[in-house]
Amino acid sequence: MEFKLENLFGEISREINKFFTAKNFMTEIEKIDFFDEKTDINILRDYIKKNSFDVVLLKKKDNSIAYIKSENINNCKNIKEILNNISKGEKIKINTQILEIIDKFKEFYCVFVYDDKNIFQGLITYADLNKPPLFAFLYIVISHFEKLLKNVIKIKYEKDDWLKKLPDESKREIGGIFIESKVKGIEISMLECTTITQLKEILSKEKEITSLDCYNGRKSYNSKLKKIIDCRNAVMHNRNIIQSKESCKDFYNFLYDLGIQIREIKNLIKR
Repeated sequence: MEFKLENLFGEISREINKFFTAKNFMTEIEKIDFFDEKTDINILRDYIKKNSFDVVLLKKKDNSIAYIKSENINNCKNIKEILNNISKGEKIKINTQILEIIDKFKEFYCVFVYDDKNIFQGLITYADLNKPPLFAFLYIVISHFEKLLKNVIKIKYEKDDWLKKLPDESKREIGGIFIESKVKGIEISMLECTTITQLKEILSKEKEITSLDCYNGRKSYNSKLKKIIDCRNAVMHNRNIIQSKESCKDFYNFLYDLGIQIREIKNLIKR
């Protein structure tokens, strides 16, 4: 059978898709300690405090798994009072994709990963989300958003007229990168030398952009672009994206809103 180059893309795509699944976020079962319902609660308190864990897992008499939240363990005398059985909604498959995982944290404290045979494989807490797949995913999404902003500028401005929208310091910075690239024999445009912060500044005075439904004004535009830039900086400097259990919901809302911005800017480009 003759090999075609698109076959290679298909193989690579499948591997890439696997990278953004629960399997690469979870703490594997081999790394999890299990206790039982008869364990002294003080032992569990010490275990959580020593390891800075958010949950502790227990195996019940019927061999099913339950869990206790760290936030409930300090003011309790009886384990059974704070023991949580795993609900159907808290269970996910090992091949569950990244956005569905993040979506779960809008409602649940953590999620439990099972294989196709319904055998427990691992646990995902908010801290587990700060792993390479999330950073890679965000880099791809924000790079796509940045490219869309550049496409808007290409359509809206003649040649390099957009430079007039920037302060002298930014013009010098862009010019320096452009000249340095040319000296190295790299063919590059002035627009390719811009940062997302500079793109934000260029388009902040363009009503056609700031009046989109996703922004509805310059103030909202600046606020939302700042969040994207802050996220981009966190990715590039390898800082935790998810800082707390509560921030999971904010992060989901951020991603959801970013998706809407991308859709509306793409529609603007098509007009």
